[in-house]
Amino acid sequence: MACRPQPGSAAWRQTVRHGELVGVGIAVGVVGGSGGVGASTFAAVLAWAARGTLVDLDPWGGGIDVLLGIETVPGARWSGVRVGGGRLDPALLSAGLPRWAGVPVLAADRSPPADGLGEVLAAVSELGCVVLDLPRAPSPVREVALGSCALVVVLARAGVRQLTAARAVVSALPDVNAGAVVRRGEVPLGDAVPLLGAALLGVAPRVTSGLPLGRGRPPRSLVRVAAGILDGLSADGAARDGTVRDGTVRDDSMRDDSMRDDSTRDDSTRDGLSRDGLGRAVEAPVVAGLP
Repeated sequence: MACRPQPGSAAWRQTVRHGELVGVGIAVGVVGGSGGVGASTFAAVLAWAARGTLVDLDPWGGGIDVLLGIETVPGARWSGVRVGGGRLDPALLSAGLPRWAGVPVLAADRSPPADGLGEVLAAVSELGCVVLDLPRAPSPVREVALGSCALVVVLARAGVRQLTAARAVVSALPDVNAGAVVRRGEVPLGDAVPLLGAALLGVAPRVTSGLPLGRGRPPRSLVRVAAGILDGLSADGAARDGTVRDGTVRDDSMRDDSMRDDSTRDDSTRDGLSRDGLGRAVEAPVVAGLP
């Protein structure tokens, strides 16, 4: 895969076209409705699709750098970030972070400081979109993070227990713009979505592997869902008026019609499960060998 320019650099800004990615200052939170649904994986894919920065706020998740296979890559984690009420230099902060597939990653090797989180988020948001990997349990750090989010994406699996847990997570969120990405399961989508209490943003295949993502290209099935969410956020300030629209993959290298299984697509489901004005669901094609 071709190398991407460092976020914030002159070369990086020259690659950004109008509507191509979520704008500067936008933060998107991602949280699992239950364990093992791939919320951290989706947060990483979302940051990659947005050419943004990934910030890990879940110290109980085992470290998102481990998930991404970059735990040995030099660079600062939360324990190495010093905040003291001043202004962090965005370019220096970004340059000091390890990267996964070109994405700067701030991993949680300890609990992030609630009183310094705003300072860090303000710095990285100057470079573009910020994707926050949120913990499920309420905490001071999570409350600060939620206050900065234009959208919170809840990952849920369509199982009875998992949907019940996800609804509890949605109910515990404050007054924020929230939507759900649903992993297929034993409960039909038409029955699963009303149980969540959140609008459907996308549909993803079942979780089939717990292996780390590694440093390769993100799964195309998740890239498509991420692209649709980002399209709505980047178009005319849609996130601010609660409108998320369906979109398409921007990176043509991710397209491969020969590998797409259109038999898994259900257009009536795409259009029919939209709720609360957040737009149509993005149906991810199931591709053999990809989670």
